[in-house]
Amino acid sequence: MDWKTRENELEEYYEQIFGANGEIPFSDFLVTIRQHGQIHLLEDLIPPEDLFMPGVHGYLHAVKVMIYTLYIGNYYHVSEKEMPILLVAAKYHDIGRKDDSDDFSHGYDSARWIEKNASEMSGTDKRIVCFLAEAHSCPDEMMETVRDMWGLQADSRYLLFAKIIKDADALDRYRLHMRALNPGFLRTEAAVKIIKAAFVFHQYVLMQWLMKNKPMYLFHTTFSENLTCLEPFENWDMYGEYRNKWVFASERVQNAVLFFLHGEQMMLYCFGYGKELYVLV
Repeated sequence: MDWKTRENELEEYYEQIFGANGEIPFSDFLVTIRQHGQIHLLEDLIPPEDLFMPGVHGYLHAVKVMIYTLYIGNYYHVSEKEMPILLVAAKYHDIGRKDDSDDFSHGYDSARWIEKNASEMSGTDKRIVCFLAEAHSCPDEMMETVRDMWGLQADSRYLLFAKIIKDADALDRYRLHMRALNPGFLRTEAAVKIIKAAFVFHQYVLMQWLMKNKPMYLFHTTFSENLTCLEPFENWDMYGEYRNKWVFASERVQNAVLFFLHGEQMMLYCFGYGKELYVLV
C-alpha cells in the first residue's frame, strides 16, 4: 500500500466519523507548508530532540505545533518579522512540563524557562514569546491579564497570536485519541480548515516515527469493556499493517490500556484512531 492510498483511506475514515465539513485535504495542507514563503524560518528554528522530555508533550508535538502555527499564521498574514516570535513560542510552549500529567501551571513554568534560557529572542519580542507560552494554558478570558503582566501594549494583535498558538496546540490532540479534539473549542477559521489534515498528518508522522525507532513491543487492541487480549505488532512497514495471533496481554500492558480508557495518567504511550488503540511498551 502506498502513502497516497493510505492517505485517502484515512480521509474517508475521518469523514465517515465526523462528516465532510469543508476541510482541506492533507495533500493541499502539505503543499501549502512546503511552498510557504517563510518555510526557511521553520527550518532554522527546529529544536534539537534531546531538549525535550519523552512522551506526548515532547519533540514531535513541538514540531507539529510549529508547523500548524506556520499555516495558521500565514492565513492571518503574520509578517516575516512576527513569524519567528510565534514559531519560538510554539517550540517552547510545553518546555516547562515535568511529565505528561495534567499540569495547569506548565504555561507559566514554560514562560519562566524561556525568560531565563531562550536565546532566539530579546527585549519586547522575548516578552511576547513568554506571554504566548503562558497564555496557551490559561483560559481565554485571562489572556489580556497575562499580556498586561508581561508589560505588553493593549494590542489585539497579541491576542490573535495567542489564539494561533492555542489552536496549533489543539490540532495535535489527535496524538491522544480520535476524539480528543473538539472543533467547537477552536478559535480561528484557519484551524478549522485543517482539522482533517491534522488527523492524517498525525498518522503520517507517527508511522515515520515507528519506522525510525521500532520500539521493543507494540500491541494493538480495540476499545471495548472487556480488554483481555492484545495483538502484537511485528511487521514494521510504513503504514502500520499488523499481523500475528491474538495473545493475552501482560498485566502491565492491560492496566495501561485500562488507565488510558479511564483518562488516568499512565507511563506507557498510547495512540490510535477510531476503535483502534495501540500501546507502545
